[in-house]
Amino acid sequence: MARLIFAKTLRHYYDRSIVLRRTAWLLEAALVGTFWRGCALLPVEWTARLGRRMMTVLGPRSNKHRQVLRNLHLMFPDKGAAELATIARELWGNIGTVLGEYPHLRRTIHVQTTERVEIEGREHLDHYLGQKRPVVFVTAHLVNWEIPASTIIFSGLPLTAVYGPLQNPYLDRLLYGFRNVKGVHLIKKADSIRLLYQALGKGHAVIILPDQRVDGSKSVPFFGHDAQTTDSPARLALRFDCDLVPVHVEPLGGTRFRVTFHPPIQSTEKAATVHVQALDMTRQLNTLFETWIRERPQNWLCTKRRWPKQAYGNDAGF
Repeated sequence: MARLIFAKTLRHYYDRSIVLRRTAWLLEAALVGTFWRGCALLPVEWTARLGRRMMTVLGPRSNKHRQVLRNLHLMFPDKGAAELATIARELWGNIGTVLGEYPHLRRTIHVQTTERVEIEGREHLDHYLGQKRPVVFVTAHLVNWEIPASTIIFSGLPLTAVYGPLQNPYLDRLLYGFRNVKGVHLIKKADSIRLLYQALGKGHAVIILPDQRVDGSKSVPFFGHDAQTTDSPARLALRFDCDLVPVHVEPLGGTRFRVTFHPPIQSTEKAATVHVQALDMTRQLNTLFETWIRERPQNWLCTKRRWPKQAYGNDAGF
């Protein structure tokens, strides 16, 4: 009898927690959705500034702010608390800018001109046009991380993009509507390997953002600490004998960007196994990402834990 009462009580609290979580998700989606509907009626320059100001205030008050500070302290142990706090506020401001730009993403893709996007290393992009040859593009969650994909789509390359769904399914549905544009096939991270094989097998381009933690993946140095990093982009490039091309997006002020297509990353271990070659290419990629992030750490999305828990230590009180 006692077991039955305990089971019913547990089920009651479990069901209640589900209802509370869904209610919170609906409220969050309603608030963000209202903000986005308003943004769609205004110029992108206004909404980007509005989003930045809003998140500069709200971000440091969120439950993710401590993790941002922990990440920054691990990355820059020589910086003081005040400097890290300033970087963190600017980082939240960048997230707000991206939020304000999302309702204008389709327009950005279809009317890309030198007014909005400046392209460097265009020869590395033009090389793949019309060849029907697969290519793996990789980029990081920097500035507005949607811009590299939109630049590739605008060029005319058929593109398959991997994305990680948000925990809030209602908000994820809204975000999917902005990302789902003609010329791109969106696939969830959980389904990615099989569908990426299909896309590359057809000679399409794919884009992956491998700068976030992937549990169970390889330990690769990143800011002086081993970090779980997927080697899937390198393995795909080796499997299909295609190029692994890093793409860097930088801000040029306002809502303008520079997108740089870098020369392909190649393994320095030509005679080694695929495993060794993939690990070598992933190390090179992490080193490149680290260089980009060090230039403007406030533009990197790092609201989640990137390194193993033991790497953080006591975080100097963060």
